Amino acid sequence: LYNGNSQTAEQLIQAQANYQQIAELSALAGTARLQAGNAQTIANPKQEPAITLHNAAVALFNGEGEKAITLYQEVSSNKTASELEKQQAFLQLGRIYTELEHIDLAELNLGKAIATNSQTEYTARAYAERATLHTLFNQFDSAQQDFTQAQQQQTNSALTLTGQGVLALKQGQLQQALNYLLQAGVIEPKLAR
Repeated sequence: LYNGNSQTAEQLIQAQANYQQIAELSALAGTARLQAGNAQTIANPKQEPAITLHNAAVALFNGEGEKAITLYQEVSSNKTASELEKQQAFLQLGRIYTELEHIDLAELNLGKAIATNSQTEYTARAYAERATLHTLFNQFDSAQQDFTQAQQQQTNSALTLTGQGVLALKQGQLQQALNYLLQAGVIEPKLAR
């Protein structure tokens, strides 16, 4: 998958999933298809949280925002979902609500993503997303606090550096903004496009 051969990755992962009947591997195979531009939902008769997360991502990819929200909410309230799966669901809900400019719902879900599990990549993303939300609505002190937390959780994150660049730009700190955005571009060259 990391070498850009998503079709082979999908076949290998799906073969392993079929052999062991593990929902997480089936969801991972679906993610490989999604990254290859072949978004397909996976049958989920047992309501496995990992598969529901995948199906929510497919719905979002296909522009079905309300369906994605419903599926992410299912995971967030599923008693069998792991803390990490719930954290992913809250993070995605927060991101969706940020895009829809539903500030209270975005803040609520990003806060739950932060509170759910303290030391994961999703925690750093949730801090960065919440900081971006604060930046969008000119709450600069809160944004800076969350960007600091995101940096502590995951150093050299392109998402965090890009957000810090936008924050600095909105505050009129042009040189600092340029520095952050250049650092983000080095870490994730696709951002430079």
